[in-house]
Amino acid sequence: MPAHPRRGRRSWPGRSRGSRIRRGPCPVGMSGVPDTTAVTRECGWAKETVVDTRELAQRWARTWTEAWPVRDVEAIAALQSEDGDHWASMFRPYRGRSGLRAYLTECFAEESDPAEVWFAEPQVDGQAAAVEYWSVIYVKGAATTISGCTLLRFDEAGLVAEARDYSHVREGRHLPPAGLFEPAPAAQSCSS
Repeated sequence: MPAHPRRGRRSWPGRSRGSRIRRGPCPVGMSGVPDTTAVTRECGWAKETVVDTRELAQRWARTWTEAWPVRDVEAIAALQSEDGDHWASMFRPYRGRSGLRAYLTECFAEESDPAEVWFAEPQVDGQAAAVEYWSVIYVKGAATTISGCTLLRFDEAGLVAEARDYSHVREGRHLPPAGLFEPAPAAQSCSS
């Protein structure tokens, strides 16, 4: 852009000399970038279409909460990008949506009764999220408790590009500690 002739500053096409760009606060993640990276969002001075990582992670947790007990492979697989990776452990990578389907089918086939599941409010930073969970599964009627955390990275389409699951397993039915999976306070909205 050419410099403004009187002030040595750049001029903005279509702006009068006295106009200003309004700048104001907009939510940001821990890394200093917006928590939003497909939702239309207005923050006083900006309107943009972005993928909201927090909403995507909440949808992911909600889908798992509803689909795991009824063993709905397709509902969970629909969250995964066609070429995304799901790591159940360092020795069990499942590639793509078809790989995730294979993993879920294998796991759900072992379960004899509906699982009890809890997911915490996602912790979000940029396009990544961490979601803690707790579950009690039943294999041949015997309870097993799984406590873990899944690290998620979403692609531009809002699908899971990568999921890395870290978990601990203990025999028996052990409920989560009180208060661990209670809803988080309401998120802050944009201010003008």
